[in-house]
Amino acid sequence: MVEDSLADVDVVLMALESAAVFTTTQVFVDGASAIEYFEQVLINETNCPQLLILDLNLPKVRGPELLRRLRALPWCGRTKVIVV
Repeated sequence: MVEDSLADVDVVLMALESAAVFTTTQVFVDGASAIEYFEQVLINETNCPQLLILDLNLPKVRGPELLRRLRALPWCGRTKVIVV
């Protein structure tokens, strides 16, 4: 999840829990840290997330730019994205 509002992060996590969706969730509070993570996935031999919950109004790198960069990565370009 890429969201700079901790209140919104809490709401999403509560919704996932109430829907009995138990998963590992990573939270990035700005677009730059999320881009860094996605660019390092291949190097660190980790898997791309199955789903990205993305706020469009982010500090440092805005959501549309983050999404454009994500789609350009061959190893994570097909990650499902929910824009909020």
